[in-house]
Formats: sequence, structure tokens, C-alpha cells
Amino acid sequence: MKMISKHWRLPCSNLKWLTMNTRKRAGLNRAILLAAVSVLFVRCAIAESILLAPESIEATSKDVKRYSVSSLDLSKAEQEVGTVTANRSVTGTSLSVAGKKFDKGVGMYAPGRLMLRLAPGALRFTAQVGVDDFELVDESKVSRIPNTDGTMRLTRDTASGEQFIGITDKSGNIPKGSVVFRLLDGERELWTSGVMKKGETAKRVDIDVRGVSWLTLTVDNDGDSVSGGYADWIDAEILHLGPPPVSVSKKEMRDDKRQSMSMPAGVSGFLAGLPVYPGRQRPESDWLLDNSSFKSALYKGDRADELVMDNGLVSRVFKLSPNTATIDIYDHNTGRTLLRGIKPEATLQIGSKSYYIGGLDGQPDYGYLDYAWLDDLQLMPNAFILSGISTSPIKPRMKWARERRADKFAQWPPDGIELAMQYTCNELPGVEVTVHYNLYDGIPLFCKWFTLKQNGKKDIELETYQSDLLALTEYNITINKMYIDLESPPQTIIFETDYAFGGMNQVSTSSRSIEFMEDPEYTSQVNYSRKSRLLAVSRPEYGTHVLLKTGDTFQSHRTWELVTDSYERERRSLAQRKMYRTVAPWVTENPSVMHIRHARRVDEASVKKGIDDCAAIGFDSAILTFGSGANIENMSQENLNYLKKLADYAKSKGVEIGGYSLLAASRRGPEASIISPETGKMGGGRYNNAPCLDSDWGDEYFANLRKFYEYTGFSLFEHDGSYPGDRCASTKHHHRGAGDSQWEQFKVITSHYKWCLANNVYLNVPRRKDVRSII
Repeated sequence: MKMISKHWRLPCSNLKWLTMNTRKRAGLNRAILLAAVSVLFVRCAIAESILLAPESIEATSKDVKRYSVSSLDLSKAEQEVGTVTANRSVTGTSLSVAGKKFDKGVGMYAPGRLMLRLAPGALRFTAQVGVDDFELVDESKVSRIPNTDGTMRLTRDTASGEQFIGITDKSGNIPKGSVVFRLLDGERELWTSGVMKKGETAKRVDIDVRGVSWLTLTVDNDGDSVSGGYADWIDAEILHLGPPPVSVSKKEMRDDKRQSMSMPAGVSGFLAGLPVYPGRQRPESDWLLDNSSFKSALYKGDRADELVMDNGLVSRVFKLSPNTATIDIYDHNTGRTLLRGIKPEATLQIGSKSYYIGGLDGQPDYGYLDYAWLDDLQLMPNAFILSGISTSPIKPRMKWARERRADKFAQWPPDGIELAMQYTCNELPGVEVTVHYNLYDGIPLFCKWFTLKQNGKKDIELETYQSDLLALTEYNITINKMYIDLESPPQTIIFETDYAFGGMNQVSTSSRSIEFMEDPEYTSQVNYSRKSRLLAVSRPEYGTHVLLKTGDTFQSHRTWELVTDSYERERRSLAQRKMYRTVAPWVTENPSVMHIRHARRVDEASVKKGIDDCAAIGFDSAILTFGSGANIENMSQENLNYLKKLADYAKSKGVEIGGYSLLAASRRGPEASIISPETGKMGGGRYNNAPCLDSDWGDEYFANLRKFYEYTGFSLFEHDGSYPGDRCASTKHHHRGAGDSQWEQFKVITSHYKWCLANNVYLNVPRRKDVRSII
């Protein structure tokens, strides 16, 4: 009832007044009261019928008006050739489809479009569409003007000037041609005729346009040629309760959309409160030698909807309307722009449908980004829209006990700023996505991740996601397909994530979450086959496949993006080293460790001798490693007391002591082991057999480890891991199936490692690169 309330609210709202007051009038006949009430209900029902039964609008309300499209200003229409014409074919002849003449309508020539702005109160669009019957009979006064593609443009002189007739094919003839009629709401298709050809009976159009602000009448050929594309919109009308529709130009529509899609009040207010961006300046000092002056801050950019995140070394520039998009990552040291195109800030696959977080559509060329294009970009389909924005200092992502010797200059949490952008989607009420960005002081480094709050009434299944997509500029150029596999990833950014395992170097572990992909939108690239891998995507290897119920919160993995200013190996390595020391300062602990081994059992005298040796030589710690006979999974009181005694002795000598636990390559029995999705049996993993961490066994295993360390005072933990990422198809474990098994087990193992850091337990885990750092 909202759109018709100004016509009907008064009599309907008077119903309560009438019934209350007439009850106070003792002399009023009851029948009169009932009759009055009936009349008012009928009138309200008539108003409701405008929405519920639009086909009967004309019979139910005199307020509904019919506006003919042919009466509007058609000069604002866009058409490649010819002029859009009112009540005539584009050739100037009478409108005629399949031998039937018509008096009113709009003549167009495909391809072309007519854009209309509809005021609130628009109800329906009606018309008939078809290909005009025009045939060229008399060529005596026809001019043929050759086109560069071998076709000809036909015109003739009339009293009012030159009249367009049509376009021939390369043979000089005008074939029947083909036309596809479409009605669009922005980029959303409301109706299409399918392919229509000359001689076919006109098709009727009758669609609901309530809530449509911009209606576009579009005609296209079917890809055969532009010849013969005579398109007639017969008796095209808009039924309306309010002001008439208005035809608009492309620029007017763009300006209208920009105004109507302005930033939410909270976002524009946040932006207005920021200082003006001082501009890009070359750093005066080398940040690897002196980084004290490079402080992170937020600024409002040159454009009214531009936000800049900058620390003097690197900047990330956002456009905030009609939605958020990263439009530049800029390296101040080299003066390089690292992005060639706009991608969404993140993507979600919920069920079988994909959703975009932010992003803008319509970039003409993905080889580079021209700022002149920005005003023409539109919302992406199925997009979450920016609804709020906030900032804060960088928050610690985990606790760090910091009791062991470490770099005294290390900051935790590191200095810098966090930017958080909130998004919502009308299609998924109650679901809010917040994208987080960290920019660190003194280093050209970003971190990005997102959180999803599920407050909707219905459960949703998050199949997978992409937490960042960067269309990177070309690092090197490979023309032929055969050399693509030899190509190294783009060298302008070093990527690291906390979703990393199954290897001993940065490349192998990061492959679990970072992929360099082909960009199908980059059609102007040099590579003949368009196979250049210049789209960097951060995503979980096998997706997540998690079910989110009302009240659940999901957090993605984090991606660190270190902008490099050199291709020289040593400088890049120093920059990478600085990154780890900034985001994970516990890597600077690095105690010296002696491994104590014994063939069959833990011999007290031998262990004490090893501890004494550590103290004498200067070792910080000793680990009862594999082969020592120590079993830190044994929860018997006798074992706990014995190992606590050894830990107390080590402390008396100023030495830390730790233990070892086999995990990744161990066989734990059918109830606890990984079940291969391929065979349905145990084994087949990276190290053949491995336990499933997201199981009853896993719960008990990690609970026992924590109990052991809390009781004994051991403070080093050696693991033959971390967990290598095997998927598990068991239906008896906590995970739902193979789909979510890797993700759920990853959460289990990292939760334990975080507990270790918070409780001053040093991690010695060789099979996951920098497990002590990027957890």
C-alpha cells in the first residue's frame, strides 16, 4: 500500500475514528454504521487491487494514468544509426508488423536503447513488439554511402532533411534481419522477446514495474548483422499513479544513479571527518634502515567518494559508491600502480549461488584502469552493499605470553590501523559481512580478512569463499602458451596467509590458499591464448562447506600482502623477514635447543645429564624428542609426576624442557583415522595414515596435551606437523563430510598452537613453514 498511500490513507485511517465516535452516538442506527464501514472497506480493497490485480487497474481507479512512450523526448535515446522516431518506423514510414498497421509507437533500429526514469507510483509497462515490414521499393532517390566493413548506409532526401533508411549487408541487400527486444532495470533483465524476425506476429509485453526506478528499452540484433534491424515498440505505454516517466540520456541516468546510490549517512559522515589526502610523495628514507616516520592513517581522497589508506610507503585507494572497490594499490618507493582492474573485495558461495562483497562492474578494458571510467561503473549482480565503516588501532589476533627472550623492540600488537567495512544484502536478510584491512606502521604491508555474522532466520551453507582478488599488472610477458608453466608469479607482492601447512617453504605452504589464476576479463593481454596468470586469489584449498545457524559467526583466514620495491633477492628477503617480525614477533624468541634421545625409555640419570650439559654449554632448552622414550600423551599420574620432576630439575638449572608427540604420520585406528574420500578406507593421505583431528579422538588428544603442559611445567612442544591437510570422508567424526573436514581440522590445530603461544609453550614444528609466526 505504500506507493498509493497518498491517495487512500485518509479514508482508510478514518475507519477507526468513525467506529469509535459512532459508538458514542446512542441515536445512530446500527445498520448505518455497518453500511459506512462496508463502504470504507470496499474502497480500501479497491486500492489494494491496484497492487494485487494490476490487469484490472483501469476499471478500478480513475487515478491511474496511461503515459505513451512515443510522447516523451526521444532525442535522448542512443542508437548507432538512424534516429528513434515517434509513431513512425525508423525509416519514416508507418508502423507495420506482419502486415498490420499501427498508429502509435516508437520506431528504433538495432542496436539501440531508450532510457526512462520512473517516479514512485509506476505500475506496469505494456506494448507489442515486432520487426517492421519496411521494404525498399523505389531506389531512384536513395543514396548509398559505403561503410568501412563493406556494408552501405542508405538514406534519402525529404522535405525535413536526410532520412535514414537502413544498412545493407555486404551484398548490397537488406535481409529480413533479426531483433531481440529487452526491458532492463539497470542491468537486471525484466523481460525479453527472444529472437524476432520480419514477418512474425507482434508479441505482447505486459510486466510489473513497481519499484523500478530506471527502465531501459533495448533492441539488439541477433549477431547476424546490423542489416534489417527495424524494431517497433507498438502502443508502448506506462501505467502510473504519480508523475509521468521521463526519458533520460546516459549521462543523466548515471548522475541520477550516483545521487540515488549515494553512500549511507554513516559512511559519508565518516569520510567527511577524515583529513584531506596530502598526495603521493617519494619516501625520504629507506624504510629497511629507518622506518620511524612511516605512520598509517586514513584520508579522504580527491574524489568525493574516495578513501585512502596510506603509511607513506604504500597506499590502498577505495571508491565507496555506488559500492566499495579497491581502485589502486600504489608503491611510493617505485611510483608503481600495482592493479590493472577492479575486482570484488571478496566473494561468497552460499549454497549454489555466488555473491560479491562490494565490487563494481563495467570496466571496458582490464589491461589498465582509467579513472575516467569510474563514474560509469555499476553495481555487480548479487552484491553485498556497503552499509557502514569504522576504524581502530590494530588488535591482537591471539595472545602472546612473551616470557621467553625476544626482540625487545618488538610490538604486540603491532602499531598501525584497522579499517572495517560492513556489508548487507537484501536477498540474505540478517547476514552481515565485515571486511577488515590492517595497514602496519613502518612497512609496506596490508592484511585482509572478513567475518560473517549469520543472524538470519534460515540456516545458510557457506560452500567456499575468496577473501581477496587482485588483478595485478604484468610482471613479465609470455607470448606463447608453451612457456606459461615456466612463468614465475607476479613479483610486486609477496603473499602470506595463516591457512598454510604441508610444506617447509613459503611457496609450498601458501599454495593451500594463494592461487595465481587466468583472468578471463583481461582480453587485451599479449599472450595469444590469454593464459597469463595475473589474477591473485586468496581462498581455502577445498572450500569450507560449513553450515551457519542463527547466531553463528564465521571468520575467514587472513592474507598478508607485502608490497616489494625491488626484484633483488637479498632486499626482498630482508623485507620478508621484517614482515614476520612485525606480524609475529615471537619468531624472534628462537631459543637454542638440544634434543635428548634414549633407545628404550626415559632414564632419569641420562636426562639430568643432558640438562646439565645444556646449562654448561649455554643451551636454552632440551627436548625429550622421538627416540627418547618419553610419552607426553600418557596421562597416568605416575608418568605425569615423573616428567614434572624432570621439568623442576631443568628449571633449577635455568633450562626449559619440552616433549615430542607424533601426529601426522601416525595410525590411530578406524574410529580416529582419516578416511580417504577416494577409497572410503583408511590411508591415502599425504603421509598415508593420519588421525582426524575433528573427532572424539582429537578432542581427547589436545585436551590431554594441555593438561600435560599445565601440570608438568614443560614449555616446549615438538610436533611432526603441522597437520598436512588430508580430507576425511568419515561420517562418525564432528565434521559433516569430506567438504568441511580440512577447514574444521585446520581450526582445531591452530587453536592448539594459539593456546601454546598464550601459555608460553614454544613450538618446534618443522613441517609447516613459520608455524610459530603466521598462526
